[in-house]
Amino acid sequence: MKLSFVIPCFNEGPRLSQTLEKVDYFFSTRSESVTAVVIDDGSLNPVVLPSYKHIDVITLRHLVNMGQGAALQTGFDFINETLSSDITVTFDADGQHRIEDLDSVIGPIVRGEADCVFGNRFHSELASYSVPPFRRLLLRMASVFESWLTGLYLSDAHNGYRAFNSKTLSQIRLTQNRMAHATEIKSEIAELIQSQGIKLVEAPVTITYTDETLAKGQKSSGAFKILKELFDTHLYGD
Repeated sequence: MKLSFVIPCFNEGPRLSQTLEKVDYFFSTRSESVTAVVIDDGSLNPVVLPSYKHIDVITLRHLVNMGQGAALQTGFDFINETLSSDITVTFDADGQHRIEDLDSVIGPIVRGEADCVFGNRFHSELASYSVPPFRRLLLRMASVFESWLTGLYLSDAHNGYRAFNSKTLSQIRLTQNRMAHATEIKSEIAELIQSQGIKLVEAPVTITYTDETLAKGQKSSGAFKILKELFDTHLYGD
C-alpha cells in the first residue's frame, strides 16, 4: 500500500524534525511504502531535512506564507499528479497528532468501510476533557455552525487529522487559503456524499496539547476571521 502524509509547516523548526522522527520510527516495523510531503509555507528559515530510514520525505516550498489551506492543496496536487497514493493523511507538523492513532484513521479505508475519515477528539467524555475548556466550547459551537452551513454534522470541528482514498482526494479543490479551508473540506465531502455516495466516518484520535502549541496555534479571536471568510464565500461567492 502506498501511503502519503501531507504536512504543512510554517516556522516549525525542531518540532517538525521531532514529528518526522516519530513517524519514521513508527514505520520501522511496518510494510507500507510511505512518503511525507512537507509543504514549507514561506518559513523565515527554509526547511532543510535529513534523510530517514523508513520513509521518503519530499519538501515543497511556498516563497511567501499563503496559509494552511493553500499548503494542503499544494500537497494534494503533488500527490495526485506525481505519487498516486492509495491513502493520503493530513498531519500536523507540531506534534499535536499522534502517529499511534494512524490505524484508527486509515483503518476504515483499508477495510473498504469508508472513502474518507475525519479524526474525532471527542470520542469519549474522558477524551473531551483533554481539550482546554474554552477551546472545547468553541469547537462544539463550530460543529453546530458548520452542520448548518455544510449539511454535514461531525462531532469534531477543525480536526486536521484526516485520511482520503485516491478517488476522494482527486476531487478536493480548496479555494480557502487559510483556516476556513477546514469547513470547505467538509462542504466538498458533503457534496461528494450526495452526488457519488462516498462514505465518511469519524475515528477516535487524541490531540496532544502543550503550552507551546496552544500559544502558536489558532487563536480564539481567529474564529471571527474564519466566520467572515465562510460567510463571504457562502453568501457572495467571493
